[in-house]
Amino acid sequence: MGPSDPFASELPELALSADRSTLPLAEIQGNVLAGFNKPHVAYVFATFTDPVGARRWLHDLAPRLAWSDTVATFNDRYRQHRAHGGGDRDAPIATWRNVALSWDGLRVLGRPDHELASFPEEFRVGMAARAAQLGDVDASAPEQWPVPLRTPSHVVLLVAADRSDDRDAAVVYETIAMNRLGVVDHWVQYGDTRADEPGHEHFGYRDGISQPAVRGFTATQVPGRDQLWPGEFVLGHPGQAGAGAALDAQ
Repeated sequence: MGPSDPFASELPELALSADRSTLPLAEIQGNVLAGFNKPHVAYVFATFTDPVGARRWLHDLAPRLAWSDTVATFNDRYRQHRAHGGGDRDAPIATWRNVALSWDGLRVLGRPDHELASFPEEFRVGMAARAAQLGDVDASAPEQWPVPLRTPSHVVLLVAADRSDDRDAAVVYETIAMNRLGVVDHWVQYGDTRADEPGHEHFGYRDGISQPAVRGFTATQVPGRDQLWPGEFVLGHPGQAGAGAALDAQ
């Protein structure tokens, strides 16, 4: 038996406020389209030491992942709360998880060769192998990275929460669960919003001002904002036909 999950049922089911039925939102992770929009996050980098254990871990993790339908509903609810004058004290809260796999992680999991070969070269070789093209040279070269980040990661688990205590408890829970099945974490990167400038990146830029609209998902349009096909973000869906062709899918 693994540790109990204190966050399994913290958000009630809510109806979406817009028609988003054209995309399988219950099968798309929540941070891909809806966006977690949480002030406290953690990124857990890990390596698979046992393919069987890794597959079991992913199987067990799946029910705890946040999907786009639930996250979009929560975000609608949060905006309505703010629009009606609600404050922080009674605002809705949630803790979300998403998972990202590297190409080498998919290989270790035993995905078939034809599937592995279908990914772009940039994804297959990884960032360290493309350091020169990316400008990661001199002080930013891979050999200068923090030692744990020089270890190739098979998976990154993202944990995001409205409260830092909830985030930290979820990280403890998830690292215990992964380690038990041979998924070894080697780096945890924590992130928190700036107390002095909420809504700004740590470089000082206002976050989200150029967020594109996604066809079949974004409920409202803002004049001048690009409207992109979902294939730009989700594999297997129509993508842009080319530069400037916002309404013609390929």
